[in-house]
Amino acid sequence: MLLDQRVPEARTPTREQALAALALRYFRSHGPATARDFSWWSGLTMADVNAGLEAVGDELESEDDDGTPWVSSPQSATEGPASGAFLIPMYDELGVAYKDLRMVLAEQPPREGLLERPIVIDGETVGSWKRTLTSRSATIHATLFTSLSDAQAAALDAAVERFGAFAELPAVLELSRP
Repeated sequence: MLLDQRVPEARTPTREQALAALALRYFRSHGPATARDFSWWSGLTMADVNAGLEAVGDELESEDDDGTPWVSSPQSATEGPASGAFLIPMYDELGVAYKDLRMVLAEQPPREGLLERPIVIDGETVGSWKRTLTSRSATIHATLFTSLSDAQAAALDAAVERFGAFAELPAVLELSRP
């Protein structure tokens, strides 16, 4: 049987529908974010971004913070930030996909370049990390910008353990201060 006889004809959205669909998908998966973030991520002009946001209507919410409008899906406001510790990889969207990034820092890093791979615990960036892999172990070198509570230290240990499980190697944590 021919493909044309099996597969229904594809629906071709209008430009406005396509912009609205892309805006919805972006903000539902990346929000809260700004229109500039969406423009950078999608490569669309600000005129197209604004047209997409206008076409979406009330399916997204907008809120101003210090004059910057943040847009998100209505259900995302109730979810809250993820708790626990996370070793964020280099080039993760957390660090590169938001033009108006307002990373919550426990303390300011003492020098440039220490946020390439952030350590985030309960929504705050507390340090940076890098790893060394050998055939026998995975060593996580963590540089902390602040002191950790016992609960934060336990959460970081759990994140290192998850990394080791992912790498299928025993994981070791080495802590240092800059």
